[in-house]
Amino acid sequence: MVVWPGSHAIVDFFACTARLAIAKPERGAALRPAATGQDVKYFSSIRTGKIDLGLVFLLMWAVLLLAILVFVLGSAPIMDHYPFRQTQVATVIRELMRDGPWLEYRMPVLGPPWTAPMEFPLYQIVVAKLALATGLGLEPAGRLVGIVSGLASLALSWRILDLLNFSRGERAAVLGVLGLSPIFLYWSHSVMIETFALALCLAMVVCALEFLLRDRLWLVGLGLIFALMAALAKATTFAVYMLVLVATFALYYLQFAIRSRFAPGPVFERGLKWGSYGLALLGPALLATFAWVDFSDGIKAQSPLTEFLTSDALSNWNYGGLGEAAKAFSYLVLPFRGNFPPLLEQAFGVLWIPLTVLAVAGWILRGWRRKYILLVMVVGLLAGPGIFSNLYETHYYYWV
Repeated sequence: MVVWPGSHAIVDFFACTARLAIAKPERGAALRPAATGQDVKYFSSIRTGKIDLGLVFLLMWAVLLLAILVFVLGSAPIMDHYPFRQTQVATVIRELMRDGPWLEYRMPVLGPPWTAPMEFPLYQIVVAKLALATGLGLEPAGRLVGIVSGLASLALSWRILDLLNFSRGERAAVLGVLGLSPIFLYWSHSVMIETFALALCLAMVVCALEFLLRDRLWLVGLGLIFALMAALAKATTFAVYMLVLVATFALYYLQFAIRSRFAPGPVFERGLKWGSYGLALLGPALLATFAWVDFSDGIKAQSPLTEFLTSDALSNWNYGGLGEAAKAFSYLVLPFRGNFPPLLEQAFGVLWIPLTVLAVAGWILRGWRRKYILLVMVVGLLAGPGIFSNLYETHYYYWV
């Protein structure tokens, strides 16, 4: 099922439903696994000599962003949007490049002991190692990792659509809208963890779908690794995708139960199998998240200057309430906090109104044909702002 929260949810929800307005997918095609022994190759278009517009777009997108990095952003400062967050990430990278500790990483802002770990510094470590290995500056290295992560996100989205039996034209349409999304383009070349965490979550989703649709058991182990990295890189993004995967497993299980006419034996056996593998996929990542929060809280509690950053102290800030959730969702069509364009405009640019109209038409006319996909997409769209209401209401980069 298509499972992109944030800007992925906005763009792909509307792009897919708009596409449904003109497409005629076979009933149930998006949920049908490949036939026994059939293995759809990732790049079958190359093998058959057919041009896959989605792959062509991926190449063009990579060239475009690398050109922007080299010719436009090579010396640009990171002080435009949310400068505190961007400079905080860059400061941690700088300290890691100076051989600082990577668990109790230094953040020389709030006084002794000069540390207040937020997220596990996986992105920061990758950027620091890249900069030291290549001689790139901190900012170009950080932007390059973001661009590569954005490209990986597009490639993984292409694979998800391929697994769900979307046609080449449908895949190209969705990737085209997503890859040209202003909010996605901007944060893909920022010194931030957004697209890095997004790529890890999408890799986890691909592994889960490969297991569900093609019974590739070994990919559960690979998915576990991506889940661990995603949870450590950005727990709030991982939490949304975790819920989406739970919904995906549940809907596939419900569909299996209906097909088997709720026969107790097969239904119990399949539920035990999928439940066990789902727990193996997501459980270690959850444990790692709680362990990291407990570790970082212990460090922050050592100083009265950083105690306000513990998870308990930030509970209201992280989650908010119904008021913040309502505001967050209102920003889809209203100016974001009165200062920035609506999120749909940030996602689609000047075409956001006609694309939204097409999406609504697609939902009304043909949404039922892929109702399970659309249902999980709705889960992805609602989960983030619904759980972390204040974060989504305050920072629009959470919608990436």
